[in-house]
Amino acid sequence: MNTINKRFIFLPLDLMDAISAPNFLPFISKYKNSVLILEDAENLLRPRTSGQQQGNSLVNLLNLGDGLLSDALSLKIICTFNAEIKQIDQAILRKGRLVARYEFKPLEIDKAQLIAEKIGLKDKITAPSTLADLYNKNKTDFGNNTSGKVGFGAKR
Repeated sequence: MNTINKRFIFLPLDLMDAISAPNFLPFISKYKNSVLILEDAENLLRPRTSGQQQGNSLVNLLNLGDGLLSDALSLKIICTFNAEIKQIDQAILRKGRLVARYEFKPLEIDKAQLIAEKIGLKDKITAPSTLADLYNKNKTDFGNNTSGKVGFGAKR
């Protein structure tokens, strides 16, 4: 972000529906040629056939990214989500609309080893690893609690 001469606009999760609000277009039109970042946008991007109501937010997002509004505003949009690609509306994925797609998977062992060494880990990396695995190598993983005991005062 520091190397690109553009303004970045971060839209937090609780304001995703604001994309369909009447005052959003006047707001965003003040930021032509900017980058709009929508983090954790899976609810906004889910298929319209999913039966869940997302209002006009997805339609407005599509128009901001591709269409007359896109031409007028020259916005770039970055959406992050934690969902399978099949859980994303097909209109987002349509050829010519999506410029790039990147899926973060565990790093190959050799790449993970390079990062481990760079951050000062002495352990030999023996399996593909995520950045979270590497940066939190010595922390307790509460996601793998097999004891069945959870909470304050749980006896071991």
